[in-house]
Amino acid sequence: MPAGGFFDLVALDELGEPFAGAVSIELSIVDDTSRTGAGNSNLFENRTMRAENGRMRTASLVLGKRWRIAIEPADGSRSMGSTEVGGPQHPGESIEVRIPLGAARPVLDVRMLDASGDPLAEREWAGDVRMPNDSLRLDRSKSDAEGRVRWPLPPTTERANQLSLWAWSPSQSPSWIASRELPAPLARGLIELGDLRCAEIGVGVSGVVVDAAQAPIAEAYVSVQLSRTAGVGSLNAPHLSVRTDANGAFAVRVPEFLPLVDLSLQAATYTPVKLEALPSGKPESLGLRLVLHRAGLVRGTTKHDDPAMASMWRVGLFEGTGAPHELSFVGVDGSFAFGNLTGGKSYDLRFGIQAPTVAELQKHDSWGFHVVQTLTGFLVPEAGGDCADPRLKDIDLRGLLMQRRVRVLDVGGEPYRDRGRYQSVGIAQRSRDGELRSFRLAPDESGTCRWLGLAEVDSLTLAVEGCALETLEPGLAEQTVQLRRGLPIVIELAPDAPEIPAPFELWPQLRREEIPPLWIAAFAQTYLDFEGPMRNGRAEVFLPGPGIYRVHWTLQRDVGGGSLGGTGANVPRRDVIEVLDQPGVQTFRKAPHPDGVKAALRAFDRH
Repeated sequence: MPAGGFFDLVALDELGEPFAGAVSIELSIVDDTSRTGAGNSNLFENRTMRAENGRMRTASLVLGKRWRIAIEPADGSRSMGSTEVGGPQHPGESIEVRIPLGAARPVLDVRMLDASGDPLAEREWAGDVRMPNDSLRLDRSKSDAEGRVRWPLPPTTERANQLSLWAWSPSQSPSWIASRELPAPLARGLIELGDLRCAEIGVGVSGVVVDAAQAPIAEAYVSVQLSRTAGVGSLNAPHLSVRTDANGAFAVRVPEFLPLVDLSLQAATYTPVKLEALPSGKPESLGLRLVLHRAGLVRGTTKHDDPAMASMWRVGLFEGTGAPHELSFVGVDGSFAFGNLTGGKSYDLRFGIQAPTVAELQKHDSWGFHVVQTLTGFLVPEAGGDCADPRLKDIDLRGLLMQRRVRVLDVGGEPYRDRGRYQSVGIAQRSRDGELRSFRLAPDESGTCRWLGLAEVDSLTLAVEGCALETLEPGLAEQTVQLRRGLPIVIELAPDAPEIPAPFELWPQLRREEIPPLWIAAFAQTYLDFEGPMRNGRAEVFLPGPGIYRVHWTLQRDVGGGSLGGTGANVPRRDVIEVLDQPGVQTFRKAPHPDGVKAALRAFDRH
């Protein structure tokens, strides 16, 4: 391995002196050759080290690189300090780098004692700091041999005029708890709170968990949380959980500031149970007898024309005519299963594919479930367990769907590939029921798109942004289509257009006044913007078809090689154009409103 160089790092406190505490150090190579305007530097090598004093030498480093160095006290007492610096150029070379740490933070220092005054040593602690309208969860920490715990606080707590500390141990199922008012406003640096006596938390919820035959259930998971109906405002309440013992018994210690709690109960192969708004520590919440019933299970297998098609199917479990109880994909082996079902209930199964209708897309539901086959009346045994209905074996889904492949060629005859947009090809399918449904597809390297759709459909339309809509043959399993440019539209800036300062770009957006349902389904969007940048006073946009379009404008900050961010400029509705179905380029002269441009520039300044 070739010899490298070194950094001698010095972490400095606010007085410019070496910081004596332990620190975490991160070294990252900065790729100076990354493309212009890439935003943050491209960091591709990271190391984390620790030092017990303010000075340390790094391990051997790669030569000839530029580095980003970040240092932060391990105890969180100060915010991170960082710098970028050129690294060693020659083997064995050492470069000293002095890095000032960030501003000091408030750090709470407290010694935890039990009710008798003995230290609660070597214990895990959790807690929060409460403010008038908020609460802040503290990181878990462990007390030392003297019971001492330290918690760094973020700068936001310094502005509060009223604070209190709550701490409990252990974090999951606390048995000790304490609270103390904090001096407000908080000062930066170490805040010594002295001794804090903790109270032992009493049992707030207890009971035994049994099955339907009254036999105890061991290792059931019991979880208690603050009830939404408690009316105590914002609170980072501790998470309380225990397991039942061999006799099915449990007891959860609940702090007194949780007056009402919700209890969740889970055990393998049983239906979960939830009890809400239990008054903690009251007789009605102690000595509970909770009965769990065996969970029901509906599972089966399916048959397909092609085994590779199995995982493209979705199956829904329905209880009645409402929304699905659960939706899932069929496994690659054709199997499916639904668990944790209530014994004695009857469920329906519906098989289909993901294909939202125009109405569903307009409601922003892109996971529309197109049901192809329905089976009803699958009864879960009263005692739980498997539904034994013989219809669940080898459910025949053959002949209902067709695997279609369409090879898409761009306007130059080359395979069309994803241009950076997620699933850039859209398919609109008009089913025999008259509904327009949509698919979004990603072409492979050969430009081929594959999808599973109904075997019998009335029409199929393919759409790619910037191109004309293409009609496919609905009955063919394989076909090829070459894209054609859409209608070319040129927007030229009118003579009275306001000046756009560098480094901003002006982009016109064209949105059709009334979007045809076919377009919505084909592009799988509720609205469509067709846009392009203004270059030398003109922008060229390709539209999928004629119609009345509104012209909107956005400003985008040019960062080189692309754009970053977009803020709308207010444009009067008089900017409307009519695009005709005719050959040749159609040109329109438009300009954004000057006040809209000023408002957009102010919006960038605020960010």
